[in-house]
Amino acid sequence: TTTWGQLRTMHWEGCEIWAHSATHKEPAPLGTGGGLSLADEITSPRTELEAQNLRVMGWQSPGVNPGPTLTPGYSNNFDTMDKFTTEAGQLYLANYGLIEMGGNAANAGAVRYLPTQGTYAYAHTVTIESSTLANCKTYVDLAATLGVGVELMFHPKYIGMAGQMTVADFTTLADYVKQKWDDGSIEVLTPSGLAFADPGTSRRANLITSGDFEG
Repeated sequence: TTTWGQLRTMHWEGCEIWAHSATHKEPAPLGTGGGLSLADEITSPRTELEAQNLRVMGWQSPGVNPGPTLTPGYSNNFDTMDKFTTEAGQLYLANYGLIEMGGNAANAGAVRYLPTQGTYAYAHTVTIESSTLANCKTYVDLAATLGVGVELMFHPKYIGMAGQMTVADFTTLADYVKQKWDDGSIEVLTPSGLAFADPGTSRRANLITSGDFEG
């Protein structure tokens, strides 16, 4: 339901844009749910986004619908690093500088030991809407105490729906992250920033001109 204009505004205000497949379905010909070709599923999101003057920072692999995944190297079938030699893997490498996969054997665990030096195939740490507030806070605390990287992902439309995290708990979590940021316990970064974060140095690059990201 998001318009191109709304997306450009979000981008201007500091949101990164990542590709996430064209249809979120299993690519043809192995898929039977209406997915596009493998090349179109991987490359067309970047082409369409860039045609709207949106900079695409990387590829975040989708969990295909309907499953299971059949295409080698795609979605959950990217389970070892040698899958970069598949057709899907080669298309990832040819089109995206940063690549995130689901939680599987390829990514050495969802918690990232820093610095990753831009390591490919890490996953987000926890899907917020299907988790508890206490569990999400635990991951924030890991970042603060161990100096590791975590990426908290959520689908906005699910927040507040039956059986999902409530708006109140989501707000509490956001405030908790802000509290830890304000007291210097953690840094809050974009996904691409997390790929190159180094807790071993105090050097910081401030890429915003004001606290609300305008400009």
